[in-house]
Order: sequence, then C-alpha cells, then structure tokens
Amino acid sequence: MNTIIAQASLLCDPASAERVKRILNAVVLERKEVIFIAATPEERRIARKLRDEFPCSRVYGPGRSDHPVTKPSTVFSILHKEYSQLSNRIHDGKNIIYFGFRSGPFITTFTPPHGVACYPFHKLVLGTQCPYDCSYCYLQLTYRITPYPRVYLNLEKLFVELRALSQSTTKTIVLNAGELSDPLALDHIVRIVPEVIHEVLKYPNLELLLLTKSANVHHLPDLSGLPKRVILSASLTSPRNQALFEHGTASIEERINGLKTAQDKGYRIRVRIDPIINSVPGWDDQYESGMIRNLAEQVMPETITLGQPRFYAPLLRLAKKRFPEQTEFWDHLDTKTKDHRIRASDDERYSAYERIIELLKDYFKPEQLAISLCKEDPRLASALGVPFSKKCNCLPSSPKC
Repeated sequence: MNTIIAQASLLCDPASAERVKRILNAVVLERKEVIFIAATPEERRIARKLRDEFPCSRVYGPGRSDHPVTKPSTVFSILHKEYSQLSNRIHDGKNIIYFGFRSGPFITTFTPPHGVACYPFHKLVLGTQCPYDCSYCYLQLTYRITPYPRVYLNLEKLFVELRALSQSTTKTIVLNAGELSDPLALDHIVRIVPEVIHEVLKYPNLELLLLTKSANVHHLPDLSGLPKRVILSASLTSPRNQALFEHGTASIEERINGLKTAQDKGYRIRVRIDPIINSVPGWDDQYESGMIRNLAEQVMPETITLGQPRFYAPLLRLAKKRFPEQTEFWDHLDTKTKDHRIRASDDERYSAYERIIELLKDYFKPEQLAISLCKEDPRLASALGVPFSKKCNCLPSSPKC
C-alpha cells in the first residue's frame, strides 16, 4: 500500500472525518501519499485545511483547471497511469487503498446461482476488493474497473440500516462481511470492525461473520461474557498452497493462532477449507500435517465448510494470464457445471472431498464435527453423506433461520 486516496465528502461528516484523521495519523510516519478527491468547491476547501496536519496530502477537484472533478473509476488517471492490460491494473491496484463514502446500501442479499447447494444470505459491504493477491480469487474480475481495496467510512448510514433490519424480523440474521472483501486485512490500520461489532451487539437477532485470510485479531474487542454473536471464520488451505496461490496473506499457522486468540476472546469460530487444491502428489499430507492437526489442537470450529476450485471462464483465462507459472494446476478443470463454472470432474471432486473428510474425522470427534460443502452439486453432497442443510459458513447455526 503506497497511495491512500479518499473522497473529500467524508470530511463533511464529523464522525467520518474523525475516522479519516485517525487512519492518516496511523500511517503518517510511513509517509504514504494521500490524495483527496473533491466533488465540490466546499469539499476542496475542507480537504485543503488538512494540509497543515498532513503535508503529504494533495487535493483534486474543482478550483484548478488542471485538477478536474475525478470519479472513483478514474483513480489511475490521478496517478498518471494508463493500462491496456487488465492484469497490470489489478497488480498496481494492490498498492492503493481507497476510503470512500458508500451511497448504496451497506447490507444486501446474495442470491445463489441455480443448480448448486447454497442458500441466500446477507452481505455486509464494509469494503470491496482486497489487498491480498490470491491467484484464484473471483474479486480480481468482479472489481476489474476499480481493482483496488476500498473501505467505506460513513458507518452512521450502516448503523441506521442495522436498526431497520433488526426491527424488520424476529429471525436470526448473519451479516457476512467477507463476501466482497477481507474485512480484517486492513482493519489493524483502519479499525472500523470494532465499531461495527459494538453496534451489531445492540440487536439480539443480528450476528456478524468476519471471514479472513489474515491474522489481524489482536485489535478486536474482548467479548468474553457477552452474547456469542460475532463469528470469526478463517479461510484455510495447506502451507504449500498458501505459498503458491495466496500472495501476501498470513501463514496458515498465523491464521490458526488468530482463531485461537479470537476464541479466547469470546468469538465463535468457523473454518472454510476452500478451495481444496489437490493438483500435486502428497497434497493430502500437506493438509493434514500443515493445517488440520494444528487446527484440531487449538480451536473447536462450530462448522467446517469445504469447497473446490471453480472458475467462470473469463476468470480462469485471467488467472492463467496473471500467473502463467500456475497454469498446470488448473489444466485438469474441464467440467462445466450447472452454475456455468468450470471445475474438476465429479469423480475428482468426490475423491478430494472424501479424503479431507476422512482427515477431519481422524482429528475431531463426530459430535464436534459439522461439515458442509460450498456451492456444490447437491448430488455430490448426498453421495458424500454431507447433508444439504442450512448449517454452513454464511448462515446462522440454527436450522430455523
């Protein structure tokens, strides 16, 4: 992260402005470049007043002919960079963090694709994109226009939505904050998740799910003695796969240590082993010795969700282009399933799932183990003896959700 870009409109709201200043104070010693985008002369005036506190900042917007009004989608033009290749935009986007004002809803509903075992769930959009660079990640194509991490700081709008959602139903609702970004990847700097946690805990029928490949949990509040309605879910793989495919992420050992820290703080724990990448000899030994054994020794997940590599065709082409040295790992994906994704064959997926389930059963007692499959063929789940139920990573633990 070399450049910080922020919408100057955030400075017009006292609470959002304080968040901006807190973040800038946290990074000022690193001498990061800070750019404010102003949409009006008033926003420009307010942003320029911060020059005394943060002399490394610049302001773009009305007031000077060479600084036109700039939309978020033209962030790269501010940096005087033009790209003909999407892969280069994505690569450079990892060096930017954008602090924005979310005008759309913070809380939306995910509708699953047809033909897979999945249920609708609620997304909590604290940001979009990710500073990590996992070679298989769908976000690199989802946010190809704005391929840089975005964090939304006008949380008061979210707080209004939380109250309205809680009052709209008596059912338990899990708010998944890990669908469009990794909510903890930058939060040790941004520190908005603790605010969100305290607000969610005001409403007995709301739960918060934090899905992460980081180990950034030490700044999270201690919830010991409070209702257990905040869930930390770690995405795990083998150490070899982490080194090959998940660039910039915390190590597997660090993630499991983070789960243990969060569990001791009163957080509920879930785990995703997804995608299970089994393209090299001895892959299962790596999962067992490098992850599953350590996991079972330290934490007790309430659910473990399993998944396999799955690509829409454009994403698969992009992944091969960005990481040509990894093409061999995806060459066996030759089956288009009902959701129009490209996967391994049914037999190969069954074999990989079966092996991981065997390993989990070696280390967890049957009564401790709740396994589900993510976005899979229901027939495959049935063949494996994994019930297609509402007990998976993104949903409340109760089947009465």
